Amino acid sequence: MKPIHVIFVLLVSMGAIISFVLISDPTPNAAGLDHPTIAHIDIGGDGAERLAPIGRAPYWFMVALFSMVPFLLYLGISRHRRTNLVRAALSVGGLASLYVWHNMYTSYETYLATGETTIFLGFPEPTAWFVYGLWCSLVTYTATYFLGFDTFIFPKEDEKAFTELMAEINATRKAEAEAG
Repeated sequence: MKPIHVIFVLLVSMGAIISFVLISDPTPNAAGLDHPTIAHIDIGGDGAERLAPIGRAPYWFMVALFSMVPFLLYLGISRHRRTNLVRAALSVGGLASLYVWHNMYTSYETYLATGETTIFLGFPEPTAWFVYGLWCSLVTYTATYFLGFDTFIFPKEDEKAFTELMAEINATRKAEAEAG
């Protein structure tokens, strides 16, 4: 299956999930509840109750999104430069993102079910997955782009061909300006 077809399937899936959320029953207390002791402050209320009407739709939406990112990045690389190394690097980034997202979401679900969470480097576990894990998982993409720029994105031979083309265009324009 071509990457563009995978992206299309993932976009349709995301559209279906959004449609499901839109037609689901309204979320109870979505706008929050009045704080019992402090006026003019709203509190969130029961998180599990708020998630109940849509179930795991947010989870699957983000799975589709994180699955789509490597394919979008892959399309940004010229066909003749799409090597196994590029595919491996983008796959690692995608799998790392999915791993972090899964742990972040399931640790939040566990917190909602039990009311207890562990603290990791000063944050509750779901927040720690976001703060420390998510950006780390995306470093793979940055490293692939940074380290592979001269190989996959804009190699020296492409730069040379571009420079020659621009010199030819400029020479033609100069000749036309002098003639006309």
